[in-house]
Amino acid sequence: MTSSSEAKAPADGSVWVRVGAAIIDLSNGDVQRSGARLRLTRTELRLLQALVDQRGSPVARQELLFTIWGIGATGLNSRAVDVNVGRLRRKLEVQPSRPRLILTVAGYGYLLQDERRLS
Repeated sequence: MTSSSEAKAPADGSVWVRVGAAIIDLSNGDVQRSGARLRLTRTELRLLQALVDQRGSPVARQELLFTIWGIGATGLNSRAVDVNVGRLRRKLEVQPSRPRLILTVAGYGYLLQDERRLS
């Protein structure tokens, strides 16, 4: 299984995270995956950051709703989280329909697999 890691680049203060084959700059949402450059939307970036912050632990959909959209998210439901997780998977997973990195925790939320900080 592919491991993930996060490291702070000392030169410019950027925070990079490796999720599977993708390397993401958490400061601006730039993604490099298999030689291709992609960009995460602001929402995808906030979702990924929330999962990175609790790597290896399940995060409830309601917590993700609050973290990403804040207290004013009253008109949203957990489907908004599911849709954005799907978009994030399409950008980060090798096989988005068979995720190995961003896992669904049935009836609860999501979990980012194998995340480790580098020193």
